[in-house]
Amino acid sequence: NVHVIYDRKVLRRPFFAAIGSPVQWVFDRTHSSGLTGPGQYLAVSQSAAQDEIDLPVAELRSRYLPELERLLPAA
Repeated sequence: NVHVIYDRKVLRRPFFAAIGSPVQWVFDRTHSSGLTGPGQYLAVSQSAAQDEIDLPVAELRSRYLPELERLLPAA
């Protein structure tokens, strides 16, 4: 999973699936994480991510954050 905390709410639903994207599933983990305030905690869940498990954080960020911005315009 890739975990992202935004300083604002960017996802209105509890989860969504993306098609034709490197992002597969996104879950709102804000409530279960105990995060308070205006921010939002999202978890990007990937199936069969063996090729990504040891990638540096910077590479994962460069792969997934722009795609989250494309899928979630408020991001």
